[in-house]
Amino acid sequence: MKAKPDLTQFQPKGNRAKKDPTSFLDGADPEVQADAPKRGPKAVTAPTVQKLFRLDAELAMALKRHVAEETIKTGKRITEIEIVDQALRNYLKIS
Repeated sequence: MKAKPDLTQFQPKGNRAKKDPTSFLDGADPEVQADAPKRGPKAVTAPTVQKLFRLDAELAMALKRHVAEETIKTGKRITEIEIVDQALRNYLKIS
């Protein structure tokens, strides 16, 4: 049976305050809290349903290319789902 590894080389030396190794679990570490982005309330979204479709290879590649071009043009991530959702809404005249 193996012995526990010696962690003394990683422990603080001198009079520095000893950090609680489990403080990150509670989010109590002030260093982590300072670096954490501030988040607002989550946006309420409509419920979704998963659908699976088979697309022609040419159509799938065109969709992938369009998503990449839109992502580059807008500077924010665009997904295939967003493009398909918008196309279906336009086709079915749903706002």
